[in-house]
Amino acid sequence: MLNIHAWWTREGSSEREEYDRRVYPPWFRPAQLGQEDDRVGWFTMLALACFRSLGRFQDGQSLGFVNRGWNEGWWRELAESKPPEPSGQVQPWIDLLERWSGSKGVDQDFLPWRRTFGELYTIVRWLDDYILLFRKLPSVIRDDGQVSVNDILRPAYCPAFRPLGLEAAPLGSSLRIGVSWLLRELTRHGVYSADDAELMAPYCWAPTQRVREFIQRLGADCRDSLSIHDFVKTRIGEERARFAGDFDLPLQLRTAGREGSPSWLLSNV
Repeated sequence: MLNIHAWWTREGSSEREEYDRRVYPPWFRPAQLGQEDDRVGWFTMLALACFRSLGRFQDGQSLGFVNRGWNEGWWRELAESKPPEPSGQVQPWIDLLERWSGSKGVDQDFLPWRRTFGELYTIVRWLDDYILLFRKLPSVIRDDGQVSVNDILRPAYCPAFRPLGLEAAPLGSSLRIGVSWLLRELTRHGVYSADDAELMAPYCWAPTQRVREFIQRLGADCRDSLSIHDFVKTRIGEERARFAGDFDLPLQLRTAGREGSPSWLLSNV
């Protein structure tokens, strides 16, 4: 873990820039979500979080799907629709389904991403509630103390979120492991204030299989974001565990095998 921290201290600036180019479309910056309730931006962010659950696909593939939708015009149409309200709000979804399922639909690219269509519909149907949820989450934690990730994924059923009046469907099937990625990205891109970032730190650690296996080799069994955060703090201290505000990003990159080896990871841990 100390080796990872030293590497990130040296290379973090270039690594995070490369990561952002690989993950985000050129017309979108996560930081813009701190200033406005932009439906296209929030839909894009939540969709990218949803795609984290697809498995071992590359970030560039998810980016390719989003860019395809943007260039063809239907990504914005989906984001700006407000189903199930009348006046054609569901028509963009029907049009796209007709296009993808038609007898002339020989284009079979991005099939795993197309299969998230139901999750994307859920996201956009309740998008206003989800925007409010993630905007107000630090305030809820400040007022009520730490909430579980399961509560975040089921906000309409959690007493801590009751003052927000949320009626949205649970996000568990849509985001799953992507919720930790989402909270990390909102935090590191400054959507949350510096004070709020301190509150959000325990939620910014995605329990991916490769990270859990790495930590198991260090003698711990961490299965969720909060326990991973606690473990890293005990190994290298609270300040270092922030990784300059990037939280689990360096750990995710290293355990993905982009650089180094298991023996390198385990040295000076």
